[in-house]
Amino acid sequence: MVDFSFIGKEGLIVQYDDIIAMVGYNVARYLKSKEYNNDKLRKMSTQDILLSYINRPNEDPSIWLREEFDIEFTVDKYKNSFVTWQPNWWYFYKVFKAAEDNGIKQLYVYTEKYIPIIESDYIKTFGVPVKYITGDIKQILSEHVNYTFMTASPSNILKCLDIEVPIAITIFDDFLCLADVVCDGIADKLREKTKFVNFSGVTSAGLI
Repeated sequence: MVDFSFIGKEGLIVQYDDIIAMVGYNVARYLKSKEYNNDKLRKMSTQDILLSYINRPNEDPSIWLREEFDIEFTVDKYKNSFVTWQPNWWYFYKVFKAAEDNGIKQLYVYTEKYIPIIESDYIKTFGVPVKYITGDIKQILSEHVNYTFMTASPSNILKCLDIEVPIAITIFDDFLCLADVVCDGIADKLREKTKFVNFSGVTSAGLI
């Protein structure tokens, strides 16, 4: 029998993409502020751009940027961009300070690909000791037993089905790209695999 009261208490791993920084939205907002030569982008308000980003049907922000604004984006091209990876400072601090205050000392932000600017600049400014981890999330979570993983990535949530160790998963479910996995009963499937699952959202959590 799994002790669910213990699951998720050893540490916290927060996916940087869409939880700490809305990468595609950051790119579009910046180009709008620089009067990028795109009629649709110029005419949309910042709030409308944000809502469009949240309601994108595909997880990959490059697809949203290309289809919505004809902007070509790759992680490698923008990996050293301060603006692209700029975090929501208040939310980041609130999440990790609350975890630290509750005795959780192992705190991480996660991206699949290594983004130098996150490690060299951003995590040093958050006011709490946070480490940076990259790679395949299945392997990472398999090596971090009883951690909590916060994500809005449908592909990473599905990978959690194949993780054998106990973990907790907080799913940010008001991104439209998550609709299929949520409607398909991903929470129940994960619980059957001895995972503790709860839900949050960008609005209720204070990201916007």
